[in-house]
Amino acid sequence: MNCKKNYDVIIVGAGPAGTTSGMILAKKGMNVLVLERETFPRDKLCAGLITLKTQELISDLVGQDLSKLQSRGIIEYQSTAYGLGNTQDLFYQGKMEYPFYFVKRKIYDYFLFEKLKSSGARVLTGQKVIGIDCVKSEVFTADGHRFKARFIVGADGAMSRVRNALSRLNVVQKPWLDGAALALECFIPRDEANFYDFPVIYFGYVPMGYIWSFPGRTAYCLGVCSGEIRDGRKLKKILRDFASKSGFSLEAMENIRAHVLPYGDFEKKPGYRNILLVGDAAGFADPLLGEGIFYAHKSALLACQAIKLTFECPANAARVYARLAQEIVQEMDYARFWKAVTFKLLSLNNYGLLKCVFAKFSPKLVETIHGLRSFKWLRPKKWSFSLLT
Repeated sequence: MNCKKNYDVIIVGAGPAGTTSGMILAKKGMNVLVLERETFPRDKLCAGLITLKTQELISDLVGQDLSKLQSRGIIEYQSTAYGLGNTQDLFYQGKMEYPFYFVKRKIYDYFLFEKLKSSGARVLTGQKVIGIDCVKSEVFTADGHRFKARFIVGADGAMSRVRNALSRLNVVQKPWLDGAALALECFIPRDEANFYDFPVIYFGYVPMGYIWSFPGRTAYCLGVCSGEIRDGRKLKKILRDFASKSGFSLEAMENIRAHVLPYGDFEKKPGYRNILLVGDAAGFADPLLGEGIFYAHKSALLACQAIKLTFECPANAARVYARLAQEIVQEMDYARFWKAVTFKLLSLNNYGLLKCVFAKFSPKLVETIHGLRSFKWLRPKKWSFSLLT
């Protein structure tokens, strides 16, 4: 095996969390290796929601405002309208001061990947990680390479191999346990569909989950997730029946793909000694709506801070990171509470109570999703996006 021993940080995964970590740490002069199993550009299942808090963070990270990202085709759609539906149709439609933006992850991730490569980090694609030695801080790849570093960052998604390695030490739970959801997703050309021209979430089709229809410039993203149904064939039938009910041809739905969605299985202590979990690998996605892009970027920022603070004593990194990540964990805790409340309200008065709640509190709820308020009783909130100095 080939063993390279002089990396400061090895990052497993080059999605938003991994590229954010790699960019920041490499620009601060650290010797960074990023390992990614795919080659770019690559497809990634994700509805691609960009909220206000994400927009602000991205602008700081890449030094480009939203207009430049739009002009480059990275942000492809926006909407100030949104809707909630049930098995009959919409039961609530609202307007927002700040729009939701949407990206295609293939384009968005490739943009970040190019930024990562220009940051000074060493990036190896087509490198499938098959093992982690948590004691020796070594990472093994399928082609026989062995890499060693002071710190390891697991940014390899909801089925993270890094998280799985830590679970064998009983310091985190395994991926795909309670709190995770199975999600199916496909893209439907706009001229072949009859969906609303704004993002809609439909309740009532699946237990502990929903169907979504998010518009894009050329296609709709149609998906379904459930925290209880783990049978992909059953979820596919539900999604196809929904599309058929909407007047869409089933023949064009052969591109349905599945992935695991963190839906409340987040880690309150997302790491061990010098090994840190970020983004979906830590379960950091909004347990109510499944928003993950923001928490991928944000948790990566916090992991970078922890690495900087403990560079001379790597064994303390996870403890420092857990303290910094309490801001995310608190949001996850309260979002999980609101998820339980939401699904309880769904069963009462044929969505009547949920409709009343949105009619009264929708401005504050939307501000919470955008990051202007906290899930903790909808109090005003200000996220910090400052990079390392």
